[in-house]
Amino acid sequence: MEADLSVMEIPPPEGCEWESIDDLFQRASDDLEVGQLIQQPGFGLFEAMSAIEIMDPKMDGGVGAEGVYTLEEARKLKLIPDKLTPPQVLGIIDRLLACEVAWLSGYSIAQTLYTCLYMHDVATIPNPALRAYATILLKTCELVRHLVTAADVYEEEDFISSLYGQKIHIETDASYLAQAEAELSAQIKKEKEASDGGGKGKAKATTPALSTEALSCEAILTRLRFRANLYTILKEMEKPHCAGINTAQRLLKTAQAQLQSMKNTVALGRGQVPTGVFDPKICRRMPSVPPRTIDIMEPEEAVRMFDKMVSDLQFACTVVDYTTKGKKSAITSTTPGGGKKGHNVSGGAGKGGEEDVPVEVVENAGNLALLQEYLYLFSARHADVISRSRLYIMCYHQHKILGARTLVTALQEDMKQFPIPPDIVNHPLVAPFLEHTGKVVNHTIKMFAYNRARQRRKLAHLFVEWGGILAEAEKLDNLIRTQKQAKKQHEEEFFSFWVSSWVIGQCFPLMSQFLLLGFELEIYNPVEYPMVFWYLEFLLSTETKHHVQIIAATKRVTGYSTTHAYKARGQRTKGKTPGAGKKEPEQVAEKECVKAAKEEVQTMPVATRILFIKYRMSGAFFRYIVAAHVHAGKLHTTDNAHYGGIEARFINRFGVFHRLPQPQPLFPQHYTSTVDLCKTPAIRLYEEALDMFEMAHAGLVLTLDPSPLAPPSPQVAADLRRMLDVVTANMAQISAVVTELTLRGGDAAPVDPHRTLQYDWKSATHGHPFWPVVSLTSTTTPAAAKTKTKTTSAPPSAPNKQQQPQQQQPGKKAAQPQQTQHQQPQKQQQQQGKAKQAQQKPQQPQTAQIRTEAGAASATTSAPPATAPAPSTTTAPAATVPTPTADPTTSS
Repeated sequence: MEADLSVMEIPPPEGCEWESIDDLFQRASDDLEVGQLIQQPGFGLFEAMSAIEIMDPKMDGGVGAEGVYTLEEARKLKLIPDKLTPPQVLGIIDRLLACEVAWLSGYSIAQTLYTCLYMHDVATIPNPALRAYATILLKTCELVRHLVTAADVYEEEDFISSLYGQKIHIETDASYLAQAEAELSAQIKKEKEASDGGGKGKAKATTPALSTEALSCEAILTRLRFRANLYTILKEMEKPHCAGINTAQRLLKTAQAQLQSMKNTVALGRGQVPTGVFDPKICRRMPSVPPRTIDIMEPEEAVRMFDKMVSDLQFACTVVDYTTKGKKSAITSTTPGGGKKGHNVSGGAGKGGEEDVPVEVVENAGNLALLQEYLYLFSARHADVISRSRLYIMCYHQHKILGARTLVTALQEDMKQFPIPPDIVNHPLVAPFLEHTGKVVNHTIKMFAYNRARQRRKLAHLFVEWGGILAEAEKLDNLIRTQKQAKKQHEEEFFSFWVSSWVIGQCFPLMSQFLLLGFELEIYNPVEYPMVFWYLEFLLSTETKHHVQIIAATKRVTGYSTTHAYKARGQRTKGKTPGAGKKEPEQVAEKECVKAAKEEVQTMPVATRILFIKYRMSGAFFRYIVAAHVHAGKLHTTDNAHYGGIEARFINRFGVFHRLPQPQPLFPQHYTSTVDLCKTPAIRLYEEALDMFEMAHAGLVLTLDPSPLAPPSPQVAADLRRMLDVVTANMAQISAVVTELTLRGGDAAPVDPHRTLQYDWKSATHGHPFWPVVSLTSTTTPAAAKTKTKTTSAPPSAPNKQQQPQQQQPGKKAAQPQQTQHQQPQKQQQQQGKAKQAQQKPQQPQTAQIRTEAGAASATTSAPPATAPAPSTTTAPAATVPTPTADPTTSS
């Protein structure tokens, strides 16, 4: 028992004495039976789970405290040095840098920064440079803690705000910093003069090598200046109305250069930390601190983390420029087809078809639509808690967007740019609606400031709020339309659901983001991938159609057309009457549809085109994965996994969308009735996936082509390039499989049960968190695999025409993605190849199709069916390009 009472050796507080109560507890325990517990009346389950088991070293901080000393005790026992050399100071500073990163990663400040004994009393640190660094470090911690708690966009895994009784507030001026810099500069000068041999008389041809002491002093000075810069940056970004952004950007560039110098000098302080300065067990001597020790990262990793934080802060400072400088509206200020002013883009013949299409450059001060686009980009950076907190406070502070306009004013401007007619925006009934909507928009902006995992959880709750806003918007539209009818102001009422259409436009990106985050967070089981891509295709196709309908309505509001190509294509379709000529075969109709879809990509505004690209990519992935299942003879719709079948998985993944009245949510029977895996040949699905990837490829190449009208931002362009790499890699994979199946008999090719799918999300060359590179691998014998590789692989360059067999037409298709990795495919060769393949295809029976309710322009597959009773904006997605064949201005 005496060995267990070593805690008695610790001096008691002043005026107190330790008294052993072991005998009292021992006698009391003798009267209890096994399982009995003495408890107070208020002792419940929560208290039982939070209780500390005495004498358990994992829970009782007093156990295992032998040999753990405070700063005063360590100094009395001479366990820490009274004088530090420059390399030792450098090693301590780098260790503190790593501890600070650990604190910002979610650990407590007592388990990280306060494991350094010097931090318990900064004023008594013997070295002036280290004292100055520790002082500015504590002032930075105080500033960071206030910032993070004020923004309130953190969770327990991000940041622990509790100080556990430690004080980080220091009352001091800036003189200590200047004094430390002066002493370091003088010491560096002295070391240089000593290494130069006095520096008088003869001039030396080469610069003498500095000593380790001088190099360490320069490294310490760099770190001291970086710490002061970081504190100033945070103070500048704290100014209201984003007044300190320019100064912060200038200092961030300086900090980035300082971090590079710090990275190069980390080795000077490695292994120089004196023994006893850092004690991971010191928390056992601190009250109310969990007695847990944590592993601190290496200084090199800490410098990289700070470099990432500086980069994120630089991007956060661009929010004002991103939402104000010369950005064009996604719908109202983009000329379709890339035509210049005065250029004929209507498709009509002669002078009568010409029309000047104005390009409106909107100077938006805190534009809400651009701010939401910016938040999507910032969220994808996986920023630290400081950058996320600072960005949210800049975006919404004191009930203003970017310190410029109130949220209601920003909503009104966004609705006008939608464009909703001014008489509706300024309607008296809209004012209370905007007040309610502003709160939900604020919650949405705040959601983007959380970490990615929390974003997905909070999106599920936001759908409830947006569902209420959408229901309120539908009632508002009905009231406004009723009032207009009573006043006889409803002539040519071509579009009556303006407010609800605007609300749906806000919901669509959130729904897609919810599904895509599941891929990034690795939530889905691989058996769920085709189901998720199927639902994503439905959402993106409906959103694209929604964009097209708004473009059509814009023509009526603004007086100029942004849909010339849609109208021209509709007129051409109307001109072909059934009795005017012979009925075209199904293969020719398929070719014309694909050709029209590729032409239509060129006429879309940039925002709509990017939606169309994602829509085609999701449809291609769905067909590609389903084709691979058919190829291997697996029926994933009859999956009886341990965690539930398709119906349970469907409700678990998409049940949150039922909280929104529109678009009308889908159910498991929609999915199971859409896919008929028993009868659809795998080669047909592969070919359709390849067609969709080719359309996405064409759209990506066109969007990345520099344009003076509406080029994407550098961040969006970088994401599109990654998507282009993914599309090109998947096209190469599918082309190889199609070539193999063609040689094995096409539709009659036998099932290969040895085929397995592999998903590459994090490749260094073409990795993307949302869009994988899917490859097919075989588990057959090595000899069979070798033979199959010789048959299916395509050379990276164009094959020799004399050596290529005439009948292997799909072989050309396999080599095509390699030839056109980052450029537009040649239309004539592609169309000729499609025509020959289409003529060789037998007509597919209706019972073997992947069916839709909305007439398929694709041969066997289409977007999932829906019967949404939309208020003019969310209707069932079309099978291919979700645009009407007639004049879209007539849609409602």
